Amino acid sequence: MDTVTVYNTLNVADAEVVASRLEAAGFTVAIDPELDAFASCGLLADGIRIRVPADQAKEVSEFLAAPETEAPPIT
Repeated sequence: MDTVTVYNTLNVADAEVVASRLEAAGFTVAIDPELDAFASCGLLADGIRIRVPADQAKEVSEFLAAPETEAPPIT
């Protein structure tokens, strides 16, 4: 399966949030490199890439570009 990078960051927490948002929306997500002990220590000079299947890339890019909506208040 061909994958493409749709998001790149040096921040582990940022990568986890973006990957979680995409997974919650039903997209197939791969984090490259996988987040492990080295990543959590900040040893990622090349950054963290969020990758998705090529056939989802356009939809994912549009999803990420759309403004985030807030959940309605709980009453």
